[in-house]
Amino acid sequence: MAQDVPEGCWSTAEVDDRASNVQSVFGYGSLIYKSEFDHSHCEVAYIDGYVRRFYQGSIDHRGTADRPGRVVTLLKVDVDEDAKYEPGPARVYGMLYHLRAETRTEVLASLDFREKNGYTRTVEEAFASDGKPLGCVAVYRATPENPQYAGPASPRSLGEHIAGCSGPSGPNPEYVFRLAEALKTITPDDATADRHAEAVSQSCRAAISS
Repeated sequence: MAQDVPEGCWSTAEVDDRASNVQSVFGYGSLIYKSEFDHSHCEVAYIDGYVRRFYQGSIDHRGTADRPGRVVTLLKVDVDEDAKYEPGPARVYGMLYHLRAETRTEVLASLDFREKNGYTRTVEEAFASDGKPLGCVAVYRATPENPQYAGPASPRSLGEHIAGCSGPSGPNPEYVFRLAEALKTITPDDATADRHAEAVSQSCRAAISS
């Protein structure tokens, strides 16, 4: 963890007391397709009461301090106004990674550093794709109170902005496109698609092509 930390980033993610002894981690962004950490197994899962939005600025992975990229965070339904226009339940699908006891502390420390740009490790109840309760799991959320929260914008504006962003982890559009494609593979056919992620992806492609 001797990596450089951009000015404006926390040194590591904040950690809720409740999240200190978690055994599993729920990924809803790049963790869906980029799980470069030790775990025993993983499965598709979901959490209720939230929506996934590209409202978090990124100066450490997909952007810079001069031009922050946009990455996803989870917002409670009562926080995000346009959530009321989404059909079906407020439900976020992702991948749940079950950690090994012998490497759990090391993995969580690594993820805390990865999510240092305004995220807090907290806990939420997760469910398997068939609805089976999976208990409380770790979730990294960037709330509107964190210093890098960029706030709401239309999918068109987000896509146009993202098209011109890049950071240490690569181009911002790559993040958007890979996430949108991954969501198609893990979201059940009878579930409501993540229309926000798809709309941002389409807008970004259009901006790059124009």
